[in-house]
Amino acid sequence: IDLRLQTRGLYPHDEDLFFSSTNHDIENLNEHDHKKLASARAEKAINIWGKHLFPLIDSSELLIKGIRNMPQYDEKRSRSNYYGINGVVDVLTSMKINKTLEQSNLDTYDNKIIEILKKNENFRKRIAESVDEEDYEIIIDYKGMKRPPIEVSDPKSENKWESHKQQILTYSWLRSQQEDSKSIFAGIIFYLNELVPSKEDLALIKEEMKNGLIDERTLEKYKKDFELIDKWRDDDKAPELSNEFKLERSIRIINIDSKEIDKSLEKFDEVVYNIEESLINEMKGCKIQDAWKAEADERTCTACDFRTFCKNNKNKTKDFKIP
Repeated sequence: IDLRLQTRGLYPHDEDLFFSSTNHDIENLNEHDHKKLASARAEKAINIWGKHLFPLIDSSELLIKGIRNMPQYDEKRSRSNYYGINGVVDVLTSMKINKTLEQSNLDTYDNKIIEILKKNENFRKRIAESVDEEDYEIIIDYKGMKRPPIEVSDPKSENKWESHKQQILTYSWLRSQQEDSKSIFAGIIFYLNELVPSKEDLALIKEEMKNGLIDERTLEKYKKDFELIDKWRDDDKAPELSNEFKLERSIRIINIDSKEIDKSLEKFDEVVYNIEESLINEMKGCKIQDAWKAEADERTCTACDFRTFCKNNKNKTKDFKIP
């Protein structure tokens, strides 16, 4: 791609990019090498998952919209009796139902994504129970991050594992509100950082192992890989992890269930209610820090614009750097 752009006189602004034709050490990249990391991860994602994903794509960057009743609506207090939800689905696939689950055409033949779905009990059940349906959809989302732990050690920290699941379930409901929608049988999340983990990613995985946040089945299945991570030190060269380990950690199947969708929407309503209450309090003259409840983790506080004066800042710093 870079060479073709150069023939048109288009060059990258920064030469510090990763190219497969040059000899780069991607094993020792950290998050500060974001240009090289992004290029390396993009290349891996395209070469590893692209050939399986591209034939299944029906739509990309699909805007979906819906409205819901305002939770705990009060005619004298609430700003509206409803609220709108907008979402953008990274990739939407549309496939014919094949109850034998055989990969019978060029789009699905020897497709790794289909193979992984076939092993999912809930997906097989949805296929078997489909009677009057000919097609189904799968919602796919990309995450530029490592695979989050199933649980969090700090109760005030966001449980990203659960949040990502709720996002897919909410998207599933939103998609069902569109006129051209079909039944959604599953959701898929790709954690692209897992294909080229940085030193920071390895350190976080190591910490999760120490805190018992990785399930026993996975630990046993990839015992050698986890042993390499456990023995690794910050100054060492990154361990050579197996491709199977990276692949399995980079993909996650989300089961689509009507009861789970309802639970997800209830939590979404709760968030909307809290935001509306805080906003109304602020409009009535309440101070920002009193109107809004601050319960963030350290990483969120680090990126927050209010960190210099917020009394609940988890990341206290004496010296502030001015850009």
